[in-house]
Amino acid sequence: MQDETGVAVAHWECEALRDAIATVRAGVDGFAHRHGMARPTRQDVGAAVSEAVAVAMGPLLPAPGRVVVDAATDGACLSVRVAGGAEHESGEAIPMPLVVRLADRVEYGPRFTGAGTTILMEFAIPERDPAVRRRGERCGARTRPAARGHTRRGA
Repeated sequence: MQDETGVAVAHWECEALRDAIATVRAGVDGFAHRHGMARPTRQDVGAAVSEAVAVAMGPLLPAPGRVVVDAATDGACLSVRVAGGAEHESGEAIPMPLVVRLADRVEYGPRFTGAGTTILMEFAIPERDPAVRRRGERCGARTRPAARGHTRRGA
């Protein structure tokens, strides 16, 4: 889906079970591929998304909750927001070494509505699939500030 600003968006919501990780990873990979991200970069995104979904889901007991994932791209940057029911402790360090290493920008904090955790990741699209035209030049900070969480920017 593409909105009037030229930003393509996608949404996934599923029960927070182990197979949700593979479902969301495949969905985000397909979205990124359709919008020009080359395979090597998509592999990094997939690893980071898998880790973020697992962290956002938290423990599956006593009953699984929901995990909600939104992706957006303007052709220069892919943003992925993962929200789940895992509790977030204020001041907690980012417990996702792959996300921190692979994403160009990370925000980690409590959900904006209700209990739980939100992870926002941004990935530049440096290598483009030649079949997809270039729509932008760089990844910009167009996201909500992490007023209550942690932020890490890539070098």
